Amino acid sequence: MPQHVLFDADDVIQFTPGGWVAAIEPHVGARVDEFISGLGPIEAPSMIGAGEFLPALGERLVEFGSASTAATLHADAWCRIAVDEASLAVVQSVRRSGLGAHLGTNQGSDRAAYMRSVLKYDDHFDESFYSCEVGFAKPDPQFFVRIAEQLMAEPQSILFIDDRQENVDSACSVGLRGIHWFREDGHDILREALHEHGVVLAPALRG
Repeated sequence: MPQHVLFDADDVIQFTPGGWVAAIEPHVGARVDEFISGLGPIEAPSMIGAGEFLPALGERLVEFGSASTAATLHADAWCRIAVDEASLAVVQSVRRSGLGAHLGTNQGSDRAAYMRSVLKYDDHFDESFYSCEVGFAKPDPQFFVRIAEQLMAEPQSILFIDDRQENVDSACSVGLRGIHWFREDGHDILREALHEHGVVLAPALRG
């Protein structure tokens, strides 16, 4: 039986209402797909704490002739987050069952700060691991190695849940257990998968 359950954030615990295209399109217009396709390389350094994202985002906005500022776009898109309350209920049940429930997510420092201060994730999880603080980003196996070290836990005692198979495969490659799950799969599927791994969920607290 696992002693810790590590949850991804995006599309597991939270989501962007309407999607990223709808959030970014008002700022860059018809070239939104082109704009989004080039974000990976400029955001990557911030994901591992090796650079700031907003200045690079501002430069890209200028390249696209946008009058928006990086701060405005970041607020409208990266901080346009809805928390899936059913997912948080599962987190609560994991904690009430006596297991550690942790957040393990790829985030730049600005979005991580928003998730900590506004969404109050530190109140919902025993530990929160943001890639910008860990120094490695999924699917790098070192992301999971470092988390196991910080938890002072054997890798096989950690069950990881993520919506991307490549991340689950990476976690399993260094000894963690894994569940590939997307919030739209439904929470009954998640509870069943947790049960298959030996996690006996405690009843969620009622209002």
